[in-house]
Amino acid sequence: MDTIVQMPKGDAEDLGKSPVPPKHIKTAEQKKEDAAAALESKILKALSSLPRGLPASLWTDDIEEQVKKIVETEHKSTPDGEDIIKIDKRWCYGDFRNRGLFMQEYKK
Repeated sequence: MDTIVQMPKGDAEDLGKSPVPPKHIKTAEQKKEDAAAALESKILKALSSLPRGLPASLWTDDIEEQVKKIVETEHKSTPDGEDIIKIDKRWCYGDFRNRGLFMQEYKK
């Protein structure tokens, strides 16, 4: 007895092609750029929603420049473990997740 094989509908060229496009695999450099962009986005959001606003001494640059300064500046930790950053010769709290302290001047 002969077996009848029914061909799927569509062009013969489509046979063997995956219906789902292959995932793009990111390079280490692309992952690093994505992480930096995500960090900058979080910092921008935190700067835009500070409860007391941006300290007047930090109004010298537009907000995008402030974000770049925060990312690229010197970071240290206080004796109690808080992240501080150096912005224009001043030390400020640098943990953008702590909106109560973020960008407030650190005084020893």
